[in-house]
Amino acid sequence: MKRKQFTALMSMMVLTTLFAPALKDTVVGADQKSESEVQEEGQTTSFLSARQGDKLTITLDSDEVHWMTSNPDIATVDNDGVITANASGSCEIQDVNTGYTINMSVSSEQTNTTDVLALNYSSTDDLKDLVIDNQTTEVKEIEINDNIVADAGAVSKPDSFTEEEKEVTPEGSAEANTDQLNDSPSAVSSDIDGTENLTAEQAGNYVVTDANGESQVVKVIQPELNQTTYTGAVGQTTEVFITNFDTEVTYSSSDEKVATVDEMGTITLVDGGSCKIYVDTPNNRLECTVTSTIPTVNTDSVKLKDGELGQITVEGNNGNLPVKYEVISGNGTVSETGEVTVPKRDTTVVRTTISGPLKDYVYDKEFVCSSVHEEYWEAMQPAIQECLGTPYVFGGNTPGVALDCSAYASYVYRTVGLLDGRLTAQGLYDICTPTEDPQPGDLIFFTGTYDAGTYITHVGIYAGDGMMYHSGDPNQKTSIETSYWQSHLAGYGTMINESMESPTIREVNTSGESYVGYSQEELELIWAVVAQECNTSYEGALAVISCVANRADINYGGHGYDILSQLTAPSQFAYSSSVSDPSLWQARLGGNVPDYVKQAVTDCLENGVRNHSYLNFRANPVGDNSVNIGDNYYF
Repeated sequence: MKRKQFTALMSMMVLTTLFAPALKDTVVGADQKSESEVQEEGQTTSFLSARQGDKLTITLDSDEVHWMTSNPDIATVDNDGVITANASGSCEIQDVNTGYTINMSVSSEQTNTTDVLALNYSSTDDLKDLVIDNQTTEVKEIEINDNIVADAGAVSKPDSFTEEEKEVTPEGSAEANTDQLNDSPSAVSSDIDGTENLTAEQAGNYVVTDANGESQVVKVIQPELNQTTYTGAVGQTTEVFITNFDTEVTYSSSDEKVATVDEMGTITLVDGGSCKIYVDTPNNRLECTVTSTIPTVNTDSVKLKDGELGQITVEGNNGNLPVKYEVISGNGTVSETGEVTVPKRDTTVVRTTISGPLKDYVYDKEFVCSSVHEEYWEAMQPAIQECLGTPYVFGGNTPGVALDCSAYASYVYRTVGLLDGRLTAQGLYDICTPTEDPQPGDLIFFTGTYDAGTYITHVGIYAGDGMMYHSGDPNQKTSIETSYWQSHLAGYGTMINESMESPTIREVNTSGESYVGYSQEELELIWAVVAQECNTSYEGALAVISCVANRADINYGGHGYDILSQLTAPSQFAYSSSVSDPSLWQARLGGNVPDYVKQAVTDCLENGVRNHSYLNFRANPVGDNSVNIGDNYYF
């Protein structure tokens, strides 16, 4: 709106109807009424606060109005009802005809402008209806690129203007200074019939003043969105709106397959991807870039141990879309929370369906309960790793110290409960089931690698992918695809079948346990020789077999790493010359072997029990260092 009188910032005012005090004799106007006459028509008192320099206009709804002041030094009033605040202090302004009185208070705060205040009342009979019209121009808010139309004049930009300060007039006179035009919000179009069309192209606060001094306060707004980017999951919603300007807007989406927006600015993410949400005002288009992510499920197969639970985890379902799980193959089960159980040796596939606004997201995930082979292979790993790097020694039986091929395979198999003692490579071959589909953990056999007098001369543990673990030099993992190993390959064997229980891990004492797996005839020979040499006690029998085992550990005398090799070496132990004719030693013993001898042999060879570390013994003392054990002297 425009105003007829327009100069500067308005004064603060407080008006309250109270009572009418007595006036002094200073009067502006004519035809004064007596005090009694004024009181008969009714008196009304108002309070007015002003600043030094303010000018205020009082308008009464009466044909005859005559004003007077109680103190012209403080404030004066003319016949048109224009009050001028001259100096700080208090005085009374009164219409002598109606008795209407203004108690005026002037502050010492200086104003360099003139404000116009009009006081109006509609009825002399009801002075409570007094209307205060500050006549200050209302602020018009427009957006950038909107048009301002005014008679040819000036555009000025006030130094300060806040959203709360809605009632603003320009500084200076009604004719704006030309240097203020540099802050104009726009370029000025051609003059058309004395009217200028101004286009707002820069945010700011401006006063448009025409040649007649009529003005319009304009606040130019650059519309802003509450958010210009948004990332969320399918199903989520958010709102977009202009934060600093109240205007009609329309909303639209560049790709409704990604996100939609309704007439209230509510955005809904409906599928994965990116798009723009447009907010159109009469003069501007604002954009919010939206990125929508879809929920996912890792579909990699999961290996479970027997009794172990699997879990399906949905990632990125921040929109809390409905999720359904179902078993589509196998005998497993799945809970409402995605917890999966799979029976022993079973493979179960679970389908996860996430219901989006436009389509479903479907993921299949396989859960496999480990096979017996897989369980045994996993259980073998500690022993396999323990033996890596162990030197190869024929007849060696101790991981980290010395191993041969059969001792190594036997040791690993014993740790998982597949064997109770050591067997030779041939012995392992004899008890295995041949297979043409070897699995990691099965045995691989070779022939002709040296003259062993047996068909199988070397054994390793198959590791899959054309690799094996074996006692090479040293114990290692190596390829079986070389020409050497392929030329000696005899086949694969397994001791594992799917009907077996899970492996039982156990500790194995390797001391003295290298020499088991002998035939009954071989054991009887060992018993006979030990019985002949040991006299008549368990301690003596254990001492004899311990001596033989000590020799086998180091290939004593070059007689071999084997108990039988050492026991039957020429001129070493009893009946060594009669090995080729078992009837000789069988008859000599009469077929009777004391139980303590059998127990001593078993304890030494299967359980690793030895009662000394000596390599020799005699029936009589040898020097000062021989030790009597079981009536033999060891040194």
